Amino acid sequence: KGVYILSQATQAIFGPGAQIFLAAMVIVTCFTTTAGLIVSSGEFFAERFPCFSYKVYATIFTLIGFGIANLGLNNIITFSVPVLLVLYPITICIVLITIVNKFVPLSTYGMQLTVGLVTALSLVEVLAGQFNWTAVSKIISALPLAGRSLTWLLPALVGIVLSLFLPNKQESEVFEM
Repeated sequence: KGVYILSQATQAIFGPGAQIFLAAMVIVTCFTTTAGLIVSSGEFFAERFPCFSYKVYATIFTLIGFGIANLGLNNIITFSVPVLLVLYPITICIVLITIVNKFVPLSTYGMQLTVGLVTALSLVEVLAGQFNWTAVSKIISALPLAGRSLTWLLPALVGIVLSLFLPNKQESEVFEM
């Protein structure tokens, strides 16, 4: 559906020649993104887990990419949305903690607790939606900001405030989670 809509919209707005341009842009964008991800992931894993070389990791990630690409766009999107719904709140929470920690020292335990709580809440919310856990979904929908899909935000802010008062504070220069 997504490819068809994008293709038809491009043709309607810019004419039939624009579809060639769109195809070229998609190819270039996908190749550059894929190359960047393979290189950075290969380097990261080769440094962290030196039991395999960079080339082995790059080959593994390339083969995984080929496998995922063969699933088709609709299946990739269907799989990606729940994963992203778990990862986005965690990422935003870590960014918020990092920004606050630039200005004031925060407790290591508080930061870990905050990220752990946001992770658990996001995971439970996604699982409840995927597996139709109605009782859990009702509880989640009663939380503040649930209507905006931000149930994790208030607990994250409370966790950051707690990090101001809990022991074992860290300055941003030595920030580790």
